[in-house]
Amino acid sequence: MVKEFRTLKDTILFIKSQLKNFYPEREVSCFTTIIIEFLLNYTKTDIHLNYNTKISECTFLKVADIVSQLKNYRPIQYITGRTQFYDFILTVSEGVLIPRPETEELVGWVLEDAEINNLRILDIGTGSGCIAIAIAGNLPNSTVHAFDYSEKCIVTARKNARINSVKVEFFKDDILNPANMEDFKYDIIVCNPPYVTEGEKALMTKNVLDFEPHNALFVPDNDPMKFYRAVAGLSKSHLINGGRLYFEINENKSYEVCNLLENMGFRSVESKKDINGKPRMVRANYQ
Repeated sequence: MVKEFRTLKDTILFIKSQLKNFYPEREVSCFTTIIIEFLLNYTKTDIHLNYNTKISECTFLKVADIVSQLKNYRPIQYITGRTQFYDFILTVSEGVLIPRPETEELVGWVLEDAEINNLRILDIGTGSGCIAIAIAGNLPNSTVHAFDYSEKCIVTARKNARINSVKVEFFKDDILNPANMEDFKYDIIVCNPPYVTEGEKALMTKNVLDFEPHNALFVPDNDPMKFYRAVAGLSKSHLINGGRLYFEINENKSYEVCNLLENMGFRSVESKKDINGKPRMVRANYQ
């Protein structure tokens, strides 16, 4: 069978035919491009110009292996070991949450509001480092700190900062029991906390449930505000007067998050809709 798929065009048709019953057509097309770019280092233009180029048997076998993993719903980002976020290439692996497009919108909001380039910024629950790296890369004169309780995430985030030649100070800490926070004041604190309730697990896709870290995704049904409350509490001690707090939120919890922040003394609390018209971000000022 391998010898039947010798050109790039035939390989692309193979990928699409194998995955068509597993994913929507648009997602299959995206996977196809990612696979070819990853294995052959082709741009999208290169792909169109090289339809009749023959590929090696070794390359095709790698394609077939990736397709097999995708059929088991392993995320393409974990297969390739990388993803793109805000024009930065990041490494990711199991145990590290895959950055989402909604989080890019959160970063965009922070950057839109940044009136100067020498801010002090803290990213809480940094994961792959995506938020901190994107902000630091766009505000190179700012001081950016970030922490996560996961040692694997800290190692990954530091690697991603090196890869992208961005300066961020990463350290390990637990927002629910912070122990390593110095007496440092920030202009901005930003956080994308776990916010999917246990009751919403049934709505999640298999590639998320089976592979991504649950402790970075889910919160108890009886206390969905636990991380927002913890972050807001820490922010009151570490934001300057007039500093801003930014959250990514569960689209069903906009009112609850805004109400929590107002009750904790924050002002000018505002939710913002994402590109799909869903409330996915909140911004608040401290004093």
